Amino acid sequence: MFFNIYIITLSITLGSILTLGIFVAPVIFNATDYIAMEISRIDSGTLMSEIFIKFNYLLIINAILSLIYEMRVREKINVIISIAIAFLSFAFAFIFTPYIVDSAKSNRISDDFEIYHKLSEWDFKIVAILLFVLIFRNLREKIDKNQKS
Repeated sequence: MFFNIYIITLSITLGSILTLGIFVAPVIFNATDYIAMEISRIDSGTLMSEIFIKFNYLLIINAILSLIYEMRVREKINVIISIAIAFLSFAFAFIFTPYIVDSAKSNRISDDFEIYHKLSEWDFKIVAILLFVLIFRNLREKIDKNQKS
């Protein structure tokens, strides 16, 4: 039962990352293509930041759940992937998001901001890839285990 909840949580988090990156961000940052109102890049960033602040709760819950599950199962590669997911998730939630939010609120878009923003995008992409790998590995292991029984 816990395995099923775990896989669903990983999948929801992966789906959320893909949805935010593929659908939400392009619409938010190109809002003037859809509405007859001027919205600045900083305003778009503020909207996106609010979405990420809320999403970070799911990201952190997923990271903790992943660590607990994988450390109980003790499949070495999955534990390493889970630790990487947790590290990157905490970095996204507690380093990148606050820095970007603070920069946007103070209207200081500097070279540092651009670096942090680019790093946060890469962080997000790597978490998505690692989640996919972890889901695939867990499902494959479950199928292999069921076929042996």
